[in-house]
Amino acid sequence: MIKSINHKCKLYKKWIKTRRIHDENKYKNYAKCLRRILTAAEKAYYLGVFDARAHNSKAIWKNINSLINYKQEKSSDAMHIVRNGTKIDCPSEVAEAFNNYFCEVSERLSSSSAYSNNINLNFNNYLKTPSASSFYCSSITELELFEVVKKLKPSKTCIGNCISSSVLKDSFTFISKPLLYICNLSFETGIFPDQLKVSKIIPIFKKGRKTEMSNYRPISITNPIAKIIERLLHVRMINYLDRFNLIYDYQFGFRKNYSTSIAVLDVVNMVQNELFKGNYVLGIFMDLQKAFDTVNISILLSKLEYYGFRGCCLDWFRSYLKDRPQYTVVNDSVSALRTSTCGIPQGTVLGPLLFTLFINDIAASLKKANIKLFADDSNMFVIADNPTALFNTANCELSNLSQWIKANRLHVNYDKTNYILFEANKKSNVICDPSTLPSISLDGHVIERVHVVKYLGVFINEKLSWIEHIDHLISKVSRLSGILYRNKMFLPMSCKKNIYFALIQSNLTYCIEVYANVSKTLLHPLIIKCNRLLRSLQFKSRLTPQSELYSAFGTLPVDLLFDFYTIKFMHRCLYSSHLIPVSVRSWFVKSSSIHTHNTRHKEQFAIQSKFNPNSLLFYGPAMWAKLPLHLQNEQSVSSFLRSYMDWLSKKLLK
Repeated sequence: MIKSINHKCKLYKKWIKTRRIHDENKYKNYAKCLRRILTAAEKAYYLGVFDARAHNSKAIWKNINSLINYKQEKSSDAMHIVRNGTKIDCPSEVAEAFNNYFCEVSERLSSSSAYSNNINLNFNNYLKTPSASSFYCSSITELELFEVVKKLKPSKTCIGNCISSSVLKDSFTFISKPLLYICNLSFETGIFPDQLKVSKIIPIFKKGRKTEMSNYRPISITNPIAKIIERLLHVRMINYLDRFNLIYDYQFGFRKNYSTSIAVLDVVNMVQNELFKGNYVLGIFMDLQKAFDTVNISILLSKLEYYGFRGCCLDWFRSYLKDRPQYTVVNDSVSALRTSTCGIPQGTVLGPLLFTLFINDIAASLKKANIKLFADDSNMFVIADNPTALFNTANCELSNLSQWIKANRLHVNYDKTNYILFEANKKSNVICDPSTLPSISLDGHVIERVHVVKYLGVFINEKLSWIEHIDHLISKVSRLSGILYRNKMFLPMSCKKNIYFALIQSNLTYCIEVYANVSKTLLHPLIIKCNRLLRSLQFKSRLTPQSELYSAFGTLPVDLLFDFYTIKFMHRCLYSSHLIPVSVRSWFVKSSSIHTHNTRHKEQFAIQSKFNPNSLLFYGPAMWAKLPLHLQNEQSVSSFLRSYMDWLSKKLLK
């Protein structure tokens, strides 16, 4: 192939030199033939690269990401960092600097004046009556251990002189009994083995300047035996916490059947319906600085005991959390071992659940405000019928919240904390001059007012018009369209379909129940962009019917996807209510709970006029009521979704 390309270059030079028609025709014919061969070779190469029979899904997606350059690796190659004004570029020194920074971050933040002046605040003031129940860790069976080991991701990494997960999985048949004995012994004695505490820290860049260590997140990689023990305990903890309903209802992070989309739906429904009543809503979006890394271990242990983790189990957590050695790796350079005195290791199985319990009592600090949580994302909402009361209440509640934060030795990132004001249209003339509004402050820091906020991946403006989020989606589709256009000739159709669903469809359907409830005029540019992309991927002309474009990929336009996912959610609420959060179950009521008449629709959703017509609480039941009866009565999820998709596809043909 290289010889042919070189030969083409020689023919070109000869033609330029002689300027004879014979040499020109010879060069052009050869170039045309070579172009055909190169195109066929490139196509054959991509067919091999994306052949599902020859590669697993992980390898295929790695090739896809490499091809379209969509996911650039967030490398820890921080070869140039600045510490105390001094530039460091030696990999071993960089690794040492990162390790020291991660171990000392809590002490550095705690030395602030705000913390020092409030050292006597007691976190116990926010804890009510301790749980009457106590957690019991039941014995592990060999079958349960086998299921956990089977789910381990194969890896050749060895941490703390322990075997890798690949070796563990391969040799499980021979070591299952001693491994089972070790796991049960750990829980019975309340001791987590010291050798299993060692963590390998990888600094992962977030955003901002790459030279600042504060812009990196420490991700802990632990050995597989530690992960197995944590996973076994995690399952038991979740069962206990769910059984006694100990976790805050509006904590949407790291919980089964909870998700970011439900968290967004909850906030938007609340705001829309309060505005419909004529109230004002102030949303304060707070950023906790290094939340996981600054958790006080003594406070966490006290809270675990408060929630019922007592006796031998509490001893196990004390052993697990204290004196954890860690080393940081940067560009294959390894720092010295150092023990961290604070924080919950990120990347561990138990880490997110332990942090959830640590901030579980945060709502007890508030009297007239609602707080919505997603892991360490804490968002406070204040409601009032006039702006003066709204801002006064907000400042008062922020002061209360600040006391809880200081009592629990956490820290606020004031620069990343802001607020947004939602006001009903009929009252928009009341607050017209921003200078007349009082300031919102937290610990003496004035909080910035914004008009658009990105909340869990969704752009929300103060008018709830969704213009910014739709523009963001249009931009994403346009960017990917350009990348795929350059490679569409060589990619197999199955690969193009995978890319569309993973990088386009997933973005379109995320919180589509919220943002797509707008006029067709607003959605039209997004639909047009998707149509163009599908035409390009399928080599279709502009005259191709929309139904043909979407049926080829087994999907729907954005406006019909809105119908599909909204009705899917309604079906889940009606027939699978046990799979939705407790806080969501009260959103909808059946007609039988409102009246006693024996009607055909008594077990269906009631449409309640007290809700905002733009809220899911209103249009969800309204859309469900318009479905054919055979769909409304279909209880099987899979059968319902197939039938409803067919029904919408036929609707697209009309």
